[in-house]
Amino acid sequence: MKKTIALLLLFLTPFSLFAFDHSYKSYGEFLAQNVVIVKTHSLVRYLNIKDDPNKFELILESFANVEKDDFDTWTKTQQQAFLINAYNALVIKLIYPHIYEIDSIEDIGGMFYYPFRDDFFVLLGEERDLNSIRRDLSYEKTQDARFFFTLCNSAITSPDLYEQPFTAEKLENQLEARTFKFMQDPSKNSARFAKIKYVSLSSLLKDIEPDIKQQYGSLRNFIVKYMAQDLKEKQYHIAQKTTFIVYKDFSMRLNKKAE
Repeated sequence: MKKTIALLLLFLTPFSLFAFDHSYKSYGEFLAQNVVIVKTHSLVRYLNIKDDPNKFELILESFANVEKDDFDTWTKTQQQAFLINAYNALVIKLIYPHIYEIDSIEDIGGMFYYPFRDDFFVLLGEERDLNSIRRDLSYEKTQDARFFFTLCNSAITSPDLYEQPFTAEKLENQLEARTFKFMQDPSKNSARFAKIKYVSLSSLLKDIEPDIKQQYGSLRNFIVKYMAQDLKEKQYHIAQKTTFIVYKDFSMRLNKKAE
């Protein structure tokens, strides 16, 4: 009798209460198989995904099946981890069908197509574009500029695709680690303290400099924290206004792994 009641209760329990896996086990396995660390970059095995897309499409389906009403009951960190993972997965979804024809996400769709404004997916019950997810994770919404470093737009000069899923339990440590990773990557940010002293930064930092100033007081404070931690001499030089700040050229070259 007890077993019958238990089975009945299980049947009557709304599917949405236990449907979504906040540990992102399947997505984590997918990333482990398809994200490869080469020198300072994480590269994506898009060809491998295109050749066998079924598992990836099931992961995307699990994201699309989340209802807005259920999402609203999650904790803030659960919501944020979900949006980061969904964004990064959807960038891959946009790219992999075209991988044989493109060298950049900007090559998709021709001159008048802007991939980040295309409503090519459904999330939380609405047709949406990638920019809408970025807005949900913007400094205005989160009061934390570090979210910028979790989002990979597929360019080799953008924040790298993390080889693990983001989760609510680890989110604070992951935000900190990904910010350090981006700022200490010499292909994106570097410094020279010879006769002429300068810091050469990713041009992406120009876009979020106002947010960084609000959170850290100044761009130099941010650079000292994330580029020069525990290096007193480097901290001193970066803090001086006689050290110039310049910006590297941005490249949209695709973060693809050659197979």
